[in-house]
Amino acid sequence: MQLYLKKGNQHNATLEHDGKINGLTLVESWIKVDAEKDKSAAYGMNDPVGTWYVSMKVDNAEIWDEYVKSGKVKGFSIEGFFADKSTTMSKEDVMLTELKKILKEYAKETN
Repeated sequence: MQLYLKKGNQHNATLEHDGKINGLTLVESWIKVDAEKDKSAAYGMNDPVGTWYVSMKVDNAEIWDEYVKSGKVKGFSIEGFFADKSTTMSKEDVMLTELKKILKEYAKETN
């Protein structure tokens, strides 16, 4: 997590692991430290302690309308080098929870 952020990867995201998309920014990041009291539990996630969670801000109107708002996607993939090899984080495990947060915030803004 720290290396990802130190290297300035906050804008690196793909849609379905197929090509970089612009207009997304990682705005929140944390590692789950408690099985019951972690913020992730409020979003219905039951991942193990040590899981890295992120929240993305979607400023790309096309991506927001066509994919997020329509429900076509549930999350985005972050791209980076983790450990000694290249990999991508599972969009279901990492991004679904934070995308729900973004959608809730958007709903509050539009009401």
